[in-house]
Amino acid sequence: MADIAERIRHDADNLSVDRIEDFDHPDTGGGKARKLSFVWADDIEIDLNTSEVIGGLLSTTGLTVLYGESGCGKTFFTLDMACHVAAGFEWHGNPVEQGPVLYVAAEAPASVEKRVKAWMIRHDVESLPLAVVQSSVDMLNGDTEAIIDVGRQIEARHGRPALVIVDTLARAMTGDENGPKDMGSFVMACGQIREALGTHVLVVHHSGKDLARGARGHSSLWAATDVEIEVAAGDDKVHTAMVTKHRDGPQGTVFAFNLDVVELGTNLQGRTVTTCVTSRVEGATRHARGKTNKRPLGKDAALAKRALQSALDEMGERPPPCDMTRDVSRAVTVSRWRTYFEQHYGRIGDDAKERAAFRQAWKRGREALLGRDDAIAWGEWVWLG
Repeated sequence: MADIAERIRHDADNLSVDRIEDFDHPDTGGGKARKLSFVWADDIEIDLNTSEVIGGLLSTTGLTVLYGESGCGKTFFTLDMACHVAAGFEWHGNPVEQGPVLYVAAEAPASVEKRVKAWMIRHDVESLPLAVVQSSVDMLNGDTEAIIDVGRQIEARHGRPALVIVDTLARAMTGDENGPKDMGSFVMACGQIREALGTHVLVVHHSGKDLARGARGHSSLWAATDVEIEVAAGDDKVHTAMVTKHRDGPQGTVFAFNLDVVELGTNLQGRTVTTCVTSRVEGATRHARGKTNKRPLGKDAALAKRALQSALDEMGERPPPCDMTRDVSRAVTVSRWRTYFEQHYGRIGDDAKERAAFRQAWKRGREALLGRDDAIAWGEWVWLG
């Protein structure tokens, strides 16, 4: 180490400004460090005529995460986007960069294939440069290169893939999606695909238990994402997708759609085989998340909710920072919530039966509110969902 330090001091003493960009820092790992490409601010030239995969939404290269609850229509929505790009059709009023699409159907390839065929039938398209990977994949253990290889085969036949879709994250990796190491490795794998193919990578993912917290998993995924889209189903059968993050554009854009049934044919048992495709809904501007048919709160749960609201209004504070509390500005401890519940409950007295009744009411109210996600708990902290 002393020799390395002496070499650095010697090189720095003899280094001119003109040689800065060519200086190779020593690699303490034993090999020569690679040179990094950089540009001076005065030499930056912005190409304003570069194309986008989907105008105003997806750049030519980048990383998008599209997520939602199971059954919300996220794969239907993703496939509609993919097929429009492959066909070169305008999507939700936005121009697209026509190009082949690689769809890694790690979760349900047969279902994806049916939906692609249904889209072609609905839109009267006879040929579509979209390839569906039918094999299971593990991008943390060697399959990233296999995906890149398929992309290069597509490029040889149809040109550079405009879009590579991984559906879903959970089925495309083994490991802990809540851990920084494994999620960081997955993000790096997406980056390798993007760089090798010069494409945009879109990952379909699941939301967490707390819908307000966004996509599940370690925050390194969110940090690396250029665009994040949340898909949700509404009570009126209208599904929506909202842009919740956009590195270079506005957030809050909402795309609304219905699911229309398409008949694929009749099977050997004489049953008509169907699936769905999306159709655009005009004029919808509100996101559907949270529009669920919840049963009314019971007496104890309603009391618990009022008590929690009062506690937050009077004693709320920002909880310790972590992934769960990233956007939480006011929370209280569970013990403080209990104190406010007792105040709202009224006189208890010293009678054992009255105390037992209070404990049961507190237990029922607390568990009901947490079970509906009307309240969210993390450790000793709790806040309204």
